Amino acid sequence: MYTALPTIAACSPLGLALPKCGGHAHPGQRDAKPHGGRGRHRALVGWINVPLSSLAGSPFSDYTVPAVLLTAAVGGTALLAAWLVHLRMRLGIPASAIAGAAIIIFEIVEWNVIGFAWLQAAYIGIGAAILGLATWVRMADVLLHMPENVHPRAAR
Repeated sequence: MYTALPTIAACSPLGLALPKCGGHAHPGQRDAKPHGGRGRHRALVGWINVPLSSLAGSPFSDYTVPAVLLTAAVGGTALLAAWLVHLRMRLGIPASAIAGAAIIIFEIVEWNVIGFAWLQAAYIGIGAAILGLATWVRMADVLLHMPENVHPRAAR
């Protein structure tokens, strides 16, 4: 007797029902091919399709290494920065600047490897906003703690 696995438990750690998960067939999709059937990887909700042919000429054969770098380097620094800011620690400001710069660098490298997409430009803008806000907050903090009777150039 065939028992179907629940779509949610089998595919999505976030509890989202997905029609395909990693190319594995669900009941009623016996003809599904590995990796989505068209050589494409899909984002969690399936609306971003980037063909593997975009990686031609790059050092990557699939999107695994870039995904790990994106998660660890960009996501990790952003999560650390957010946590430090939440705790109101002084390292939150430079960590935020590093997170913004990491977003910008990752997107520029991605742009050079797979070509331009509007989403990359949007994320570069978000990274620039984070970096700019962190710089602005740091400069405001420096000016706030500067003695009033000292000229800014003489404070060195």
